[in-house]
Amino acid sequence: MQKPQKLEKIELKKIKGNRSQSILVNNFFMLLTIGMVCLALLFWANYIRPAQIEYEKKQAVKLKAQQEYNAKIKAYKKQREEEIKRSQIYNSQVKDGNTH
Repeated sequence: MQKPQKLEKIELKKIKGNRSQSILVNNFFMLLTIGMVCLALLFWANYIRPAQIEYEKKQAVKLKAQQEYNAKIKAYKKQREEEIKRSQIYNSQVKDGNTH
Protein backbone atom coordinates (compact mmCIF):
# COMPACT_ATOMS: atom_id res chain seq x y z
CA MET A 1 0.00 0.00 0.00
CA GLN A 2 2.87 2.35 0.65
CA LYS A 3 4.34 2.11 -2.82
CA PRO A 4 1.33 3.45 -4.72
CA GLN A 5 1.24 6.50 -2.45
CA LYS A 6 4.92 7.17 -3.08
CA LEU A 7 4.39 6.80 -6.80
CA GLU A 8 1.49 9.22 -6.66
CA LYS A 9 3.58 11.74 -4.71
CA ILE A 10 6.44 11.44 -7.21
CA GLU A 11 4.06 11.86 -10.12
CA LEU A 12 2.46 14.88 -8.44
CA LYS A 13 5.88 16.45 -7.91
CA LYS A 14 6.75 15.92 -11.58
CA ILE A 15 3.48 17.48 -12.68
CA LYS A 16 3.94 20.42 -10.34
CA GLY A 17 7.52 20.85 -11.50
CA ASN A 18 6.52 21.01 -15.14
CA ARG A 19 3.63 23.29 -14.32
CA SER A 20 5.77 25.84 -12.47
CA GLN A 21 8.29 25.80 -15.30
CA SER A 22 5.54 26.53 -17.83
CA ILE A 23 4.26 29.30 -15.58
CA LEU A 24 7.74 30.84 -15.54
CA VAL A 25 7.93 30.64 -19.32
CA ASN A 26 4.45 32.15 -19.64
CA ASN A 27 5.36 34.93 -17.21
CA PHE A 28 8.50 35.67 -19.21
CA PHE A 29 6.58 35.96 -22.47
CA MET A 30 3.86 37.99 -20.77
CA LEU A 31 6.45 40.46 -19.48
CA LEU A 32 8.15 40.50 -22.87
CA THR A 33 4.82 41.30 -24.55
CA ILE A 34 4.04 44.07 -22.06
CA GLY A 35 7.50 45.53 -22.64
CA MET A 36 7.06 45.49 -26.40
CA VAL A 37 3.66 47.19 -26.12
CA CYS A 38 5.18 49.86 -23.86
CA LEU A 39 7.98 50.47 -26.36
CA ALA A 40 5.48 50.71 -29.19
CA LEU A 41 3.41 53.26 -27.24
CA LEU A 42 6.49 55.32 -26.43
CA PHE A 43 7.56 55.28 -30.08
CA TRP A 44 4.05 56.31 -31.17
CA ALA A 45 3.86 59.10 -28.57
CA ASN A 46 7.32 60.50 -29.31
CA TYR A 47 7.62 60.15 -33.08
CA ILE A 48 4.43 59.25 -34.92
CA ARG A 49 1.84 61.44 -33.15
CA PRO A 50 3.90 64.67 -33.33
CA ALA A 51 4.44 64.04 -37.04
CA GLN A 52 0.69 63.56 -37.48
CA ILE A 53 -0.02 66.83 -35.66
CA GLU A 54 2.52 68.68 -37.81
CA TYR A 55 1.00 67.19 -40.97
CA GLU A 56 -2.50 68.23 -39.87
CA LYS A 57 -1.28 71.80 -39.28
CA LYS A 58 0.32 71.92 -42.72
CA GLN A 59 -2.84 70.54 -44.30
CA ALA A 60 -4.94 73.21 -42.53
CA VAL A 61 -2.65 75.98 -43.82
CA LYS A 62 -2.70 74.49 -47.31
CA LEU A 63 -6.52 74.20 -47.26
CA LYS A 64 -6.89 77.81 -46.10
CA ALA A 65 -4.56 79.02 -48.85
CA GLN A 66 -6.51 77.00 -51.43
CA GLN A 67 -9.81 78.48 -50.22
CA GLU A 68 -8.40 82.02 -50.40
CA TYR A 69 -7.09 81.35 -53.89
CA ASN A 70 -10.46 79.99 -55.00
CA ALA A 71 -12.21 83.06 -53.55
CA LYS A 72 -9.83 85.37 -55.46
CA ILE A 73 -10.38 83.44 -58.70
CA LYS A 74 -14.15 83.57 -58.20
CA ALA A 75 -14.03 87.34 -57.60
CA TYR A 76 -11.81 87.81 -60.66
CA LYS A 77 -14.18 85.76 -62.84
CA LYS A 78 -17.16 87.78 -61.60
CA GLN A 79 -15.35 91.05 -62.32
CA ARG A 80 -14.34 89.80 -65.74
CA GLU A 81 -17.96 88.83 -66.54
CA GLU A 82 -19.10 92.34 -65.61
CA GLU A 83 -16.41 93.87 -67.83
CA ILE A 84 -17.45 91.63 -70.72
CA LYS A 85 -21.12 92.64 -70.26
CA ARG A 86 -20.17 96.34 -70.22
CA SER A 87 -18.01 95.81 -73.28
CA GLN A 88 -20.84 94.05 -75.11
CA ILE A 89 -23.25 96.87 -74.23
CA TYR A 90 -20.76 99.47 -75.43
CA ASN A 91 -20.03 97.51 -78.63
CA SER A 92 -23.75 97.19 -79.40
CA GLN A 93 -24.17 100.95 -78.90
CA VAL A 94 -21.26 101.65 -81.25
CA LYS A 95 -22.80 99.43 -83.92
CA ASP A 96 -26.13 101.21 -83.57
CA GLY A 97 -24.44 104.60 -83.58
CA ASN A 98 -25.81 105.54 -80.17
CA THR A 99 -22.58 106.75 -78.63
CA HIS A 100 -22.47 110.05 -76.79
